[in-house]
Amino acid sequence: MLEVISWTLLGLAVGFHAAYGMLKWILGMRREALYEWEKAVSVLLHLLIVHLVLWVASEISTALGLSMYVSNPSSAAESLKRAAGVFWNASRVAVDTVMFVSVERAVLAAAPLTTPLSSVLGGATGWSTTELSIVSIFFMHLSFASDAISRVSWLLLSLGATLTAIPSLRKAGATLLAAYLSSTLSLVYSSNVVAHTLERVRVPSGTSIMDWIKVAEIAGNNAVALGSAATHTALAIALGAAAGVGLTSLFGSVYISLTRV
Repeated sequence: MLEVISWTLLGLAVGFHAAYGMLKWILGMRREALYEWEKAVSVLLHLLIVHLVLWVASEISTALGLSMYVSNPSSAAESLKRAAGVFWNASRVAVDTVMFVSVERAVLAAAPLTTPLSSVLGGATGWSTTELSIVSIFFMHLSFASDAISRVSWLLLSLGATLTAIPSLRKAGATLLAAYLSSTLSLVYSSNVVAHTLERVRVPSGTSIMDWIKVAEIAGNNAVALGSAATHTALAIALGAAAGVGLTSLFGSVYISLTRV
């Protein structure tokens, strides 16, 4: 629905400026007509730039062996939805690992002979459970953010492109387009990193004797793997935010002039 609304908004914006320009041309206001047509072309040009950036990012990711399906706004929105699921799965893996450690400690503490082992296990897994707890919260909120952005991505694109045609709102439009690109690319890239990490991470199973014995090792491995993915994700988001500033300047500097022709 939002995709349809967004395309409708873009069509209305381009159609309005083109029709208004035609009216002014007929009335003999040639310079003003060209000015209106500049606005229509500006909307289309900004859309073209966004599509080009998405396509280039998709091609580069394919060459690097990453599955970033962001060649167009539709596929980018779908990739953001998948990213939300990936981040949520990462959060659940971290939570389930912490819960397994807690259950094993409770079982050990229940029997007098094994009570000291509960403290030993707590000391051995203290750092990993702390790391996993932090990671679970981090990825949980990233899941929420990805889902939210996937819902408003089309509005960011359509409003951004539309506002860039209005001189007084050009900076606002440029900011929306930059936010759209930087958030989409950084989150989708991060979800790929996390997805690859989840392939080598597993939650301990209550039916496996070896998992009960090696729980500290498993928790440690999961903490390192998910912690590394979280670090890569945080870095990607930070770089995306920095790139967003540059993109804002780029979109704000795009200007079409037909009155000089």
